[in-house]
Amino acid sequence: MRKWVATFVAICIGAAVGGVLIVGSMRRQARAVEVTGTTLMGDESAADGLCVETVYRIDYTYWSTATEWTADGLRTEAKYEHLSEGPELNSKYFKRDLVADRLEYYSFEKRAAYWWNVFGRPVSNGGHVVEMPLREITRYQPLKLRFNLWSEILKDAYEAEDKINEFLRIKAPEWQKVRLSYTTRWDSDFQLMEDQYETDFFVGEDWYYPRVMSVYTGEKMFFGVDNRSNNGQILDFSDIPGGYGVYMMQLRKVRELDKPVEYERKDSWEDYRWETVEIEYEIGEPAVVLPLDPEIRLCGMSQSEDLTKVFVLTLENGRYFADVIDTASLRVLAHIDLCEDDKTENPLIECHGGENFGAIYFWSMDRLFILYPYGEEWKPIDLSGLGELKLLGWCRFGDTRLACNGEKTAVFWDDDQYFSEVDYLVVFDMEKAVYAGEYCNSLEYTNRNENLISIDSLRCEDTRIHWKE
Repeated sequence: MRKWVATFVAICIGAAVGGVLIVGSMRRQARAVEVTGTTLMGDESAADGLCVETVYRIDYTYWSTATEWTADGLRTEAKYEHLSEGPELNSKYFKRDLVADRLEYYSFEKRAAYWWNVFGRPVSNGGHVVEMPLREITRYQPLKLRFNLWSEILKDAYEAEDKINEFLRIKAPEWQKVRLSYTTRWDSDFQLMEDQYETDFFVGEDWYYPRVMSVYTGEKMFFGVDNRSNNGQILDFSDIPGGYGVYMMQLRKVRELDKPVEYERKDSWEDYRWETVEIEYEIGEPAVVLPLDPEIRLCGMSQSEDLTKVFVLTLENGRYFADVIDTASLRVLAHIDLCEDDKTENPLIECHGGENFGAIYFWSMDRLFILYPYGEEWKPIDLSGLGELKLLGWCRFGDTRLACNGEKTAVFWDDDQYFSEVDYLVVFDMEKAVYAGEYCNSLEYTNRNENLISIDSLRCEDTRIHWKE
């Protein structure tokens, strides 16, 4: 018995000592992390004063690196932490993946069967396919907004989702058609004929599949919906309270419930299902905060990283404008004339934000606009030449990190959502790019220990970038 106890104690002590040695080793390795750069264009001194902080993670193991560009060269510090919970990360997770990119048409077979039996057979005289105006079936678009429920931001805010869908009453236009169809097929498993019903909304000469834009501050959700059809016809939003524009709804996470509760969620226009709710939310009523004339097209939306400003991009009479909305007071602080529309068929425009400013990139025109506050006055900084660098061959502008101090703008990104061996940096003055470089982080090489880390699982959790004051 004593021998067994002694052996057990020795194993425990060995494990503890081994753990201490491992953690100590990892901390030494973390301290050894370096960032080295290669100049691709210009002079690296243009980046003097820039700071980049990056957090990498495997499970609850974190490596944090801080790199500063100085007159004496790069300076990097790193630390290793093992936490029971993740560190406080950047607000970038409030900006993306909150709602789906587009409103979805209901596609439930029960609804399709009902529509066929009520509207299809009398018109088609027993045929299997019929096309008819959508407004003969329903007054409003049978569209639905869905939160990306896998997101950690709003796991089960079903009531908020239902409120928005009740709010968005977009009228079905005269020109929009819908195709109802009915077929049967042999079900070999059950040895019987099975009825199949389908509804197709993308028929006729024109159709409507609207984009939805949103940002979230942790307290409020701002959202908007494109009011144009595929061919540019304007949809009628007059039955939405306040009409067409940018909307806001109070949406705040209050607490986690001690015991989960059931919520009766409206799944389609007459179907309900029960969902489990684990978080209590404070939810307000949707309302218009920026009314828009139907002739003005809503093109994009983003917010500042400090969550205090929302930036709205619109197209009005052939010109692009940006509105700056204060998220606390809901006041419009600025209405900024950016540029003329370049008339491309499908212009790719991406909206983004920095610590206290906005950014809009027009791919077709190769122009980046920084919306920066000079005191109380907001002004645009018009930058060009991103496409010419060929470095910016990415298509993930929304995943970049930007810093601006009113005189210089830095654009920083990598080419991998996990661990990237190479990061890219471009620095602009008030007009053009003056420096470009690529940077290698030695974290992968200084932490090569197969018992501690699998580099394939190392994920970049967060990146902060700013200019020193």
